[in-house]
Amino acid sequence: MTAAVLGIYYALWNLGANTLGQFRPYLWINVFGGDPRGISWLILAVLPIGLAGTMLFTLVVDGPAQRRWFICGSLISIAGWLLVSLRLEQSSFVSLCVMFSVGASTSGEVVFKVWVQRHVPVLARARVQGATVAVARLLAAGAAVVTPLIATWNVQFLFSSLAIANIAALAVALFGVRRFRGPAPIGAIDDDRAAPN
Repeated sequence: MTAAVLGIYYALWNLGANTLGQFRPYLWINVFGGDPRGISWLILAVLPIGLAGTMLFTLVVDGPAQRRWFICGSLISIAGWLLVSLRLEQSSFVSLCVMFSVGASTSGEVVFKVWVQRHVPVLARARVQGATVAVARLLAAGAAVVTPLIATWNVQFLFSSLAIANIAALAVALFGVRRFRGPAPIGAIDDDRAAPN
């Protein structure tokens, strides 16, 4: 159950992350009418924002504030997706890139990996993380095949769908991850070794 919840959360969130990762220049140039120089500067500008956010998150990730930071980061990302789905303008796309960089520093893959370490028994962590990441990446690859077609057909539908996927990811986390018990104890290593293969 734990692996399924984590996998669904990461797969839904990763759809948007993969779209921005692979198609940011394509969308900027072909949808929003920008130029290659502009997207190069935009990609460069958001890097320190994400790095700074991640460094700040490391200060609270092991405490009770982690949940608040996660929710805040998720809502910032969702707001970015909603903004660009409502206003198809260059300024909205720039805002999305900035807001997603801020949000991804406290949610998404960052917190997914923290939850795997915290809630999955020690000897199962590599297997669970590997399987869930593989499924999420395969799903994102399948979506990427049709992303340019969807962007050409109805770009508003594309961004709205990614906003919905991020909202669904947050819902899965809020109602699924909160039911997990605390960190998997180190003693789980002995339990796993004692379990029959």
